[in-house]
Amino acid sequence: PMKKFFSTITALVALLAGSSLSVAPASAAVFPPAGHVYYTVGDVVERDLGCQEQGITSVYFGGGKLPDGLTMDNQGLVTGIPTTVGDYTVSNYSCFWGSSGVSWGNWSLTFHIAPITTPEPFLGVHNLNTENCSFYVGYLFPETPDSEIASLTVSNQAGTSANLILWSQSANQLYENTYLISELNDVGNNNLDGSLTVGFAPFTCGDTIEVTLSYKWRGAAAATKTVSDVVVAKPTVTPTAGGYPSQRLINLNNAECQFRILANIPSPATAGTTRLIINSTAPGTDQIAFLISDSLTSGLIDFTFSPEELAAGEVTREGLVNSINEISTQWSCGMTLYVSVEYRDLLNKYRSSNGAPELQTDGFGITPTKPTAPPVPDTYSITASQITDSETCKVQVTVSLPDAARPIAIGISEVNSVDMFVGVIVSDAVSVNGTITAVLSFENGSDNSANVPITQSWLYAEPPCTGNYKAIINSPAGILASTLFTLSSEKVFIKAVPLNNANCEFKFIAALPSRAEQDSMILILETGGASVNRVDVSIRDSKLGQVIEATLNPTDLVDSIRNNSEYFGDWESIIDSGIQCNDLLEITLEYYQSGDRKTLRTSVIPTTPVVIDNPSYSITAYPSKTLMCAITVVANVPGATTFLTLAITSTTSDDPLALIYYEEEQGMHGELTITATLSMESLDGFYSSIPYDDIELAPEASCSGEFRAVILIDETVVASDITTLSAPPVFCGAGWTLKLDRSGCDEAPRGFYTESTNSRNLISCPAGMTTSTTSSKSVNDCYTPIVQNIVGLKTPKALKYKASTNLAIITNTKALATYKIAGPCTAKVANIVTKVKGKKVTTKMLKVTGGKKAGSCQIDFLSPSSGKYLELRKVVKIKVSKTGK
Repeated sequence: PMKKFFSTITALVALLAGSSLSVAPASAAVFPPAGHVYYTVGDVVERDLGCQEQGITSVYFGGGKLPDGLTMDNQGLVTGIPTTVGDYTVSNYSCFWGSSGVSWGNWSLTFHIAPITTPEPFLGVHNLNTENCSFYVGYLFPETPDSEIASLTVSNQAGTSANLILWSQSANQLYENTYLISELNDVGNNNLDGSLTVGFAPFTCGDTIEVTLSYKWRGAAAATKTVSDVVVAKPTVTPTAGGYPSQRLINLNNAECQFRILANIPSPATAGTTRLIINSTAPGTDQIAFLISDSLTSGLIDFTFSPEELAAGEVTREGLVNSINEISTQWSCGMTLYVSVEYRDLLNKYRSSNGAPELQTDGFGITPTKPTAPPVPDTYSITASQITDSETCKVQVTVSLPDAARPIAIGISEVNSVDMFVGVIVSDAVSVNGTITAVLSFENGSDNSANVPITQSWLYAEPPCTGNYKAIINSPAGILASTLFTLSSEKVFIKAVPLNNANCEFKFIAALPSRAEQDSMILILETGGASVNRVDVSIRDSKLGQVIEATLNPTDLVDSIRNNSEYFGDWESIIDSGIQCNDLLEITLEYYQSGDRKTLRTSVIPTTPVVIDNPSYSITAYPSKTLMCAITVVANVPGATTFLTLAITSTTSDDPLALIYYEEEQGMHGELTITATLSMESLDGFYSSIPYDDIELAPEASCSGEFRAVILIDETVVASDITTLSAPPVFCGAGWTLKLDRSGCDEAPRGFYTESTNSRNLISCPAGMTTSTTSSKSVNDCYTPIVQNIVGLKTPKALKYKASTNLAIITNTKALATYKIAGPCTAKVANIVTKVKGKKVTTKMLKVTGGKKAGSCQIDFLSPSSGKYLELRKVVKIKVSKTGK
C-alpha cells in the first residue's frame, strides 16, 4: 500500500519539477498554495495570493476568472464577498517585482462557492381553549431574518389565508403572541400588518388552522416550518387526543457551557403531568426529571441549563415545580445529554417527544461546549479514536501541523508496520488552525473523508474492528508523527446460517446495538412472492449490546420464537401459504437510535441434507441462490479424512480463486456430506455446514464464466464439477429497490428513499416532508414543501363602477401567477410604477377594473409547483357596486 502512496508523492514532486518556473537567482519568492478553497455566498474573503517578495508590482493569472464579487489587487490580495454559486478556476500564476518575476504555467486554484441555506425555524402553535377562541403562537429564528422577509401565514380549512408580516426579527429571540381567530378576518385594517386572501368561508370559532412560519437569511431560499391540524375552539368542545411535543435543543457554546431547551405542548395537558427529562448514557438510572408548572404549558417551554449545574444538586427555575435527581455520575462540559418532554392529554393519553422523532429537528441529544481557540501547533502530532456512534468501523484521526507542509498521508497501519492499509493523501495547504481531521473506514474506502480536500483515498484490506493499531503522518521526508490506539468491537450485524439438518433449521446470529431506543428492536422474517408470510417479533432490551444466537425452524417460526423467549418478546404473524424448507427467507433487524430508524438485512434458504449414495469422493456445484457472485457446493467425503480443501478454480488453471480448508479436529469424522458457499467477491459470503480452519479469496476473482469446483486432498484433486456464473445479476443501487423476483429494479417514488444496495424496503420521508424527484438516496433528500403565495397581495372588499385596483401577481418563487376572472370586472397585467424608499420602481401587477353593473367578481390565481414550492391556487372576490361599498 505504501508503494502506491510514495508513487503518488513522486508524481507530485515530478509535477513541481516539470512546471514552467522562472525565478531570479536570489529570489525568495514562493507560490501561493494551489488546489481548492471553499466559501459560501456572502462570506467575507481576504486571501493573500502574493509571492512573499518585497516591492511586488503586479500579480495576475493567465487563465480563468475570480468568482463574482471578488477582486485581486496588484499585491495578490483577493478580497470581496462572493455573490454567485459555482466553481471558478484561475491558472497560470505570475508575480513580478522590479525587473524580476516568477511564473508557473501548471499552477491552478479553484474557488468553490456554495449557496447559502436558511436554517429551519422553530414554531409552536396550540389552542388556548378560551371563550373568545384565541390561540397561541411562539417561534424562534436560528439566524436574523433578512429585512421585511419574515412572515406568518394562517390558513383555515375553507381556503382563507392571512399573511402576517413580521418586522425587525432577531436571531435566537423567542417571540410569543396570542391571536383571536376572528381578528384575522381584518388583517391590514387593524394592528396586524399583512394581507388577507378570502376563501369559501372566513375565520371563525371551530376552525382547523394551519400556521406556516417563513423567513430568508442572507438572500438564500426561504426556510419554513408548518404546524397543522390545530382546532381553535371554545372550552365547551369535547376534548380530543393531543399531539406529540416538539422540541429544539441549542448549544449556546458560552463560558458556562450552557444549552437551551425549547419545547411546545401542542394541546391542553392534564394538570400536573408535564415533565422535562434529561439523562446521560451512563449505566442504570442517570437522569433528572422536572415537573413543569401548568401555567407554562400554554406557551413555549424555555429553559437554559449546564451539565455541571444539573449534576450539582437541586436546580431552581421559575416554572419548575419540583425535580427528581437520580444523577449518579459526574456530568461535565462536552458530554452528550438526552432530552425529552412528556405529558398526558385531556383523554389521559401519554404523549412524549420520543414518540415523534420526525418533529425533533435537532434530535434528542445535545453536547454542550465552551468556546475554544486552539493555538497553532509548534510540532507535528497525531491522535486517533474510534467513532463509537457509527454502525461501521470508523476511526477519527486528528493531526496538528506547524506549517503548510504538503503533500502528506494520514493513515492507519498494523502496530509493527508503516504500510498503511487505509488512509488519505492531502496535497492542499488548507487547514483549520494548523489542524486536519480525517475519518478512516475499516470497511469501505469510499467512506473516507477529511475537513480539507483529499487527493487520494484507499483501503487495501478489511482488518477486524478490534485490537491495537497505529495512526501515522507520512510525507516524502519520512514519518512525521505516529500514535498507538486500541479498537473495541461493537459492530452491529445480523447473519443467518442454514444448519442443513433433517428439521430444516437455521441459526440466527445478531450483534445487537448498545444504544438502541427502548422497545424499538424488531426482527422481521418474511418470504417474497405473491402470498404474504411474515412474522414480526420484538427483541428484549435486556440484550442490548450483546450477541445472540437462536436456532429457528422456518416451517414453524412462531413455535421456535417461543422456544427462544430469552431473546424474543411479543410477536405478530401473517401466514398465507406457509413457509417451507428451501424457501428464500428475508430477515430484517429494525431499531431506532437517537431518533433515526436503522435497518440491517440478510437472507437465508434453510435446507435439509442432500443424500448422496456414491461411496467415493464427489462434488456438485451450482450458482448460489442467495448471494450474487457466489457458488454453492455439496461435497461427499467418505472415510476418515484428515485434511480437506473445497476450492473454486478456473477451467484453465488449478490456482484456487476461493477456498475453504478443513482439519479433522474441526469436526470431520467418518462419512460426511458438506454443504458450503464460496463467494467470489467477499469473505463475508463464505458459509459451511461444518466448522472450517481457514478461508481465502483471490483478489481478482471474476463474477462470470465457467468455473470448476474441486475437492483437494493433500493438493490432489479427488473430485470436480463444472458450473457457470452468468454476468453479474441485477444490481440495484441506493435510490432503487430490488424486485421480489430479483429480475430488475424499481425506483423509489417521491416521498421515499433507500440508502443501501439491493434494498427490498422503501424508507418514508419524515412526516410532512417529500423529495423533489424519484430515486432519492438519503433522508437528506427529503424537505418540507414551501407554501407558494403571492407576495404582498391585498384585495379590496369592494369597487365602484369603472374604478380600478392593482393586485400583486408575483409569487414568492418570482413567477407571474396566471389568472381567470369572472363577473362584472375586467383584468389585465400592467406595469405599475410605485415608490419604494423614495425611488420609482416598476412592477408587474394585475389591474382589475369594475364594470357598469353590480355583482361579485371572482379572480382565480394559479401558479404551478416549482422546485420545493407547492402549487398555488388562490381565489379572491371583490364586490362591485355603484357606491363601492
